[in-house]
Amino acid sequence: MKAEIISPTNLPDLPGFVDIYAEQSSWEWHFGHALAFSHILETRFAWGVVELHFDIDKGKISTSKIYTDSLDPSPLELFSQKLIGKKYQPATIKQLIAEIQFQYPNFHQQLIQFENWLVNEIAALLNKSELAARMAPSATAVIRS
Repeated sequence: MKAEIISPTNLPDLPGFVDIYAEQSSWEWHFGHALAFSHILETRFAWGVVELHFDIDKGKISTSKIYTDSLDPSPLELFSQKLIGKKYQPATIKQLIAEIQFQYPNFHQQLIQFENWLVNEIAALLNKSELAARMAPSATAVIRS
């Protein structure tokens, strides 16, 4: 028996494997079936401190609360409200920030800074989760006789 290393660039020639690999590599597989979890993020910008509290259930944001000492928290509060029920992924953040920028054009620079920070934080968490899932022993090797 010889162990075969499996990676995105070296998939085995097994019936149905490519479809199973694609499914198990998807956002829906990693987060759509995930147990509920909370994520708390905090940072300081020149215009104020922002602290976000998220509860995520099956990959969607079930609770979102934002705390800030910004002089006008209105755009961030609206952002927090709009997150409820949305997928916990960077694309969601970008879409919502674009909508809010239309409503609050005077906050363009602050919203861009906030978006860049939050997208990077969520992407880092998602990458760690995907890496951990891919490092599971049953997903990294196939034994052929």
